[in-house]
Amino acid sequence: MKRLLSAIHKIENAVLILIITYIVVIVCINVALRYFFSTMLVWSDEIVGYAFVFMGMLGSAAVIRDDSNIYIDILVKKIPTEKQKYLYVPVQIIIACVLAFFIAASIKLAYGNMDVKSPMNRMSMAIPYGAMAFGMVIMLFELVVNFVIKAKNKEMHWTVEDYDDDRI
Repeated sequence: MKRLLSAIHKIENAVLILIITYIVVIVCINVALRYFFSTMLVWSDEIVGYAFVFMGMLGSAAVIRDDSNIYIDILVKKIPTEKQKYLYVPVQIIIACVLAFFIAASIKLAYGNMDVKSPMNRMSMAIPYGAMAFGMVIMLFELVVNFVIKAKNKEMHWTVEDYDDDRI
C-alpha cells in the first residue's frame, strides 16, 4: 500500500511540475511575442487560466497530503498535542463534508455546461469545471488517506512546524 501511495504522490508532483512548467513557458513565449512582434498566442491566456485553477486544486491536495497548512499550524500551536485529538476528528469530518458538497456542485456545474463553449478556444466548459471536481476528489482522497494513517498510528493531531517568528 505504501508503494501505491508513493507512486500516486509522485504522479501528483510530476503533474504539478508539468503544469507550472507549461504555464511559465507559455507566458514567456507570449511576453516575447508581444515585445518583439506585437502579437500573441490568442488561445494562451484562457488555457493558462484553466491550468492555474487545476494547479491550485492539485496543490491543495498536496497541502492536505503533507499536512502543511500554515493557518492550521497557527491555530493549533496554542493547543497541547494531547488535547488536539478532540478537535482533529470533527475538523477532518467537516472538511470532508465540505469537499463532498463542492465535488457534487462542481460535477453538476460541469454536467450543466457541457454544451457551453469557452470564448477563445471553443472547448467545452465541462473540462475546466470537471478539473475542479477532479482536483477536489484528489483532495478528499488525500484527506481520507492522511486520516486513516494518523488513526492507525494513533496520531490524531496536526503536525505542527516550529516556525521561527523572525522569519515570518
